[in-house]
Amino acid sequence: VASVFTFSLVVRLATLGRGGGGRIQIWHFMEESRFKRFALRRRARIAAMFLIFIAVIGSVSTPHFFDQSFFPTFFDLWLRWILPSGLALIIGLAIWAWFDRSRIRLQSGPPGWLRIDHIHPTALARFQQLELEQRPPDHASPVRERLVRTTYYHRYPLNLLIGRNWKNPLLVLSIVLMKLFRSPQLVKETYHFSEAETVSEDQLCDELRRASAAWLAAHPDWHFVSGDHLAAPAGDLIVENAILASSGFEHGAQFSRAWLSQKPAAGITQFNVNTWTPDDRLITTTDHATLRLNNPRVSEQRASGTPDQVFQHHLRRCSEHAIQPCRDARHLLARIDHEKQESDGILTRMGLQSETRQADSGT
Repeated sequence: VASVFTFSLVVRLATLGRGGGGRIQIWHFMEESRFKRFALRRRARIAAMFLIFIAVIGSVSTPHFFDQSFFPTFFDLWLRWILPSGLALIIGLAIWAWFDRSRIRLQSGPPGWLRIDHIHPTALARFQQLELEQRPPDHASPVRERLVRTTYYHRYPLNLLIGRNWKNPLLVLSIVLMKLFRSPQLVKETYHFSEAETVSEDQLCDELRRASAAWLAAHPDWHFVSGDHLAAPAGDLIVENAILASSGFEHGAQFSRAWLSQKPAAGITQFNVNTWTPDDRLITTTDHATLRLNNPRVSEQRASGTPDQVFQHHLRRCSEHAIQPCRDARHLLARIDHEKQESDGILTRMGLQSETRQADSGT
């Protein structure tokens, strides 16, 4: 067992250093009922293999509880039946797992192309329909260029990389090793924040809609201002924001949610409140850990609790300062955009991300 663990650790370290070993990962989606059946079969195989392993290993120690004259007979039984049967069952479970895996396969095609085989015909037909809807028949429309950059997450503080995953020791260990060895897996292409798509409240994900509705129900003098949606170039990470404002635009609140496309239910929702002073200083209060950018214009604090508790803490902070409300929704969004621009420049100067560059929308 120790040898297997050591080998697995060496392989893991080698993979972290290579950034995935040059492999390409395919995500595919299935109906919830089908996924539950697949997960149940996988758990059944794991449990069966574990029980077989315990039975085979445990049978070795059984003779120690009997008279020594019993040992030759039991040892002969163990060699002839128990061990071969256990190995046969384990091999059978492995073969079952092999045939139960996804049939989707990735193969190399002509230069610059990849081929994905065994896509369900219905899905393929839907892709073809989307292509016809979104791409003109003459293919004459120019490819839109977008601002992208390289983000070096291995340079981020460890507590931000771990986040709320501290209860998962294996995941924490992987993150620590990835940061320690500057794994290429923590170097990602990301879009500039200006590439976010403006969306209405109804177009936001369910979690943000519920959070926004709950806030507006508890604060009827507030209103929804704007929402935005931004997916990473690889399509694996999605971030959405909902911006709300008080009736006189004294304060602006923002709900943000980030999730992986293959695990949307495991996303994280965060909250912060912003208020500006007459000398253009920003007072912000958040419910989550953030990067310390040491911006002299920004006074930031973290407060625990519900969004309303965070807001009450923010109001106590604001009571010590003169407040300059925004003129209207456009002014509020302009101020938020200015703060993003300023923070973006600081992140670049800190070496946490590269300068932006232009790339086509297929990047």
